[in-house]
Amino acid sequence: YEREDEKFLQVVESFADGKSDDRIKELIFRIHNFSISNPWPGEWLDQGVNLLKIDTVEDYLESVYYQLLVSEFMESLLDTQSDFRDLYTLMKMEAGPDKYGDTVEVIHELQKAYIHCINEKEYSSMKEIHDQTPIPPLSRKSKGYDKDLAEEAKGKINKIKATLAEVEKLFYDEETILKEVKVVEELVEELVRLTKAFYRNFQTAKEEKNLIDYSDIEHFTLKLLYEDGEPSGIADVFKKQFVEVLVDEYQDTNEVQEAILTALAKEDNLFMVGDLKQSIYKFRLAKPEIFREKYDRFTYADDGGKNIKIDLAKNFRSRKEVLRFCNEVFEKVMSKTIGDVDYDQHAKLYYGALDYDEDVYLPELILSEPDESLSKEMLQGQMVADKIKELVNDENFLIFDKNTGKRRRVMYKDVCVLMRSPSSTIQPMKDVFDQKQIPYQSDISSGFFNAVEVTIIMNVLRVIDNPYQDIPLVSVLRSGVVGFTEKELLTVRNFNEEVTYYEALVAYIEAVTTVEAGDPIGEKGSRFLESLADLKTLSLRVPLDELIQKIYSDTGYPYFVRFMENGEQRLTNLKYLQMQAASFEQSS
Repeated sequence: YEREDEKFLQVVESFADGKSDDRIKELIFRIHNFSISNPWPGEWLDQGVNLLKIDTVEDYLESVYYQLLVSEFMESLLDTQSDFRDLYTLMKMEAGPDKYGDTVEVIHELQKAYIHCINEKEYSSMKEIHDQTPIPPLSRKSKGYDKDLAEEAKGKINKIKATLAEVEKLFYDEETILKEVKVVEELVEELVRLTKAFYRNFQTAKEEKNLIDYSDIEHFTLKLLYEDGEPSGIADVFKKQFVEVLVDEYQDTNEVQEAILTALAKEDNLFMVGDLKQSIYKFRLAKPEIFREKYDRFTYADDGGKNIKIDLAKNFRSRKEVLRFCNEVFEKVMSKTIGDVDYDQHAKLYYGALDYDEDVYLPELILSEPDESLSKEMLQGQMVADKIKELVNDENFLIFDKNTGKRRRVMYKDVCVLMRSPSSTIQPMKDVFDQKQIPYQSDISSGFFNAVEVTIIMNVLRVIDNPYQDIPLVSVLRSGVVGFTEKELLTVRNFNEEVTYYEALVAYIEAVTTVEAGDPIGEKGSRFLESLADLKTLSLRVPLDELIQKIYSDTGYPYFVRFMENGEQRLTNLKYLQMQAASFEQSS
């Protein structure tokens, strides 16, 4: 700004919103993050500028940017083929809207003409075809036509027309387009300069504070493993140490990680496992294209060749009915452009769990009308809960128990609920299950630590660690663990308001021990302080899960919560807390 740099001000004019520079900052951050997901960020940025050095119309038409527009338009055109099939079916039906035939015929001819132009790379012809082919309006006749069928056909026609209108993105004027590309090139060049400046300043700031981030670790590794773009002597040293290089979740690898693997692996010792259908980290700049390139290039063992691919197609978890249902859905929706994979015989799921019984259980889709009185999550929870209750209460619906080798009725523990984004949606499901007294256990802790019984035990642990915390201490004293009444709590507080609650409790007990034997506060308080001292000593010697078990046995708190409302679920929560503690001990 101070230098009033013309190129910089042009970037501000083009990308800022007029109120702040935040959009430019966000843009630089995004470009920076994309660049560092590549092995050589600087070269990647320069390549982006070089791709825009377009001097002729022919260069523009062959550029990755124009070809991306062409590819997207072609994909949309091909998607309309199913809409045309549906239209012709609708028009042939009794009272069907064949009155739209003239319009459908023209837009279908347009679609086929555009596809031909793209296949033959006759891009300039598309504007001429567009200008010389007016689309006739839809017939307004109504007599003798089914209104619903006509509306359905009209919706499909409008959808196709909207797709065909996208062709205008491919139109260009030779003189204008080269000027516009030059402007874009200068903007990108300046953005790259700003991104590189940010990178240098960011690295300097981290060095001053002796900090590195995960990306630094990757790129420092690359500097050790490569020299002038080729694997270094250091890479050769490590390469000799590895008998096998095994990579899991290979579909979520990025270019940096691929470069590291390439430097460390030999020609015949890299074993990669992945599934393009499970690629979910593109938003973190993973590149499933790396997997797909190898999958397309590698051959099966029977076909010969050094690079072998093996389809692990057998599924050992699911029943054949589930696999058949999934295959039918994926066959219709997956392709190389949608899902990164053609769902052919190599991609299908095949039944491998031969120990299932032969009974047939059909997959079921449960649908519901919206209910304005309930949120979507609560409505879903009620539908799931009702289905679970139906299964459990059905005397005639039997399942095969692998452990006993016999059939039996469904139990709650047989049911698993899988959810998308459970951390944000699971609480309404839990609330419904609580209302309908369905016991459950969840791997998601959202809401778990807010349960009253869990909060109490967590507060006991806090008090064992530091009894001078008033809120956790009062929570424990008021609970079924100790059993103070509100009046008794207030009596202790009033005894000495100048010190912590723990100090006031100790002072009160010392006073009543010498003055008034049999005082309920003194009796309950004394037992609590003695137990607290024992637990404090024990906490220094045993794992956390054993300490929790001691709290349960000394206080009898699990028996107390069992007789509260929804007691079985509360008891399950206490058991799960102990399991979580054991897991924590093992991983810490």
